[in-house]
This record gives sequence, structure tokens and C-alpha cells, in this order.
Amino acid sequence: MKIIQIIFSAVFFLLNAAVILRVFGIALFIGTYDIFWIIYLCSLLVWIVLICKTKKKLLIVPLCIYGCIFCIAPFRIGGISDVHITKIESPNAENTVMVKEFRRPIHSGFSIYKRCFLNIYYMTSLKDMQTGYYPFSEGKGEYEWLDEDTVILKYPYSKDSDKFNEVTVKFN
Repeated sequence: MKIIQIIFSAVFFLLNAAVILRVFGIALFIGTYDIFWIIYLCSLLVWIVLICKTKKKLLIVPLCIYGCIFCIAPFRIGGISDVHITKIESPNAENTVMVKEFRRPIHSGFSIYKRCFLNIYYMTSLKDMQTGYYPFSEGKGEYEWLDEDTVILKYPYSKDSDKFNEVTVKFN
């Protein structure tokens, strides 16, 4: 029985790593969400099994904290479907910014990720948008590289707006 709990704990930790990193703004993969949500659901199942099997009160508190993180995750991460990704590379292709536009359960928005290392991205900002509006995918969002390490993203809040908001992303 002890070995099964150790195996469940190890599987739980490994499955949750991607989810927890994403909640704190670090993305190991940005593209398709199918695999991410499968990992998310498997993690929840393992979490439920661990809660049911644990008899020590010291383990219940950390497991409840994980449960809270998983309740927050769908709102923090974005929608299951209807995700649009725009890749913006610097002129020398050394720096990359990913704009992920999504629809959440309550509202729409987009997050801006900058590449830190190989295929690991860090979320620099999270912006709200009019529900169902994707400025970069619809061609209304603009970007301008000031130099190799700085890009300015300009976008309107809604389809009808002529006023552009700006976000500056700096590398280094």
C-alpha cells in the first residue's frame, strides 16, 4: 500500500508540474491545448485518489492547496478552445514574442509570452479584451521592433475602438 501511495505521489507531482508552471506564467508549450487539458484532467483524478486514500492530516493541507490551484487554473490559463496564437520574431530571429488570444469562461483576453530559453516561454503581461475579439488574429493589432531587444505591441480594446493601447516587451 505504501508503494502505491509513493507511485501516485510521483505521478501526481509530474502531471502537475506543467499545470502549476502555467498558473505562475511559465509555459513549456504554448500551441495546442489538447495535451495540456488531458494532463490537467489526469492530475485531478490522481488528486481525488490521493485525497481519498490519505489518512494523515498533514498531507491533507498541501493536497487542498493543490486543489485550489486547480480550481483557479482554468480562469488563469485560458479557454479550452478558440485560442489564437501569433508569433512575432525580431528582425535577426534571436528574440521571439508569442501573443496568445483566448476566450475564458467569463471574458476574453490575450497574454504575451517572451521566449526565455529554447522552447520555454514566460508570460510578461495579461490583458483583457472585448469578449470574442482577437485583435492580432484579425489584423488590427500592430507591432514595432525598436531594436533587437524591445518590441512595442499596439492593439485596440474593441472592434469599434480607434484608440490603441500599447505594451512594451523588453528582453535582457
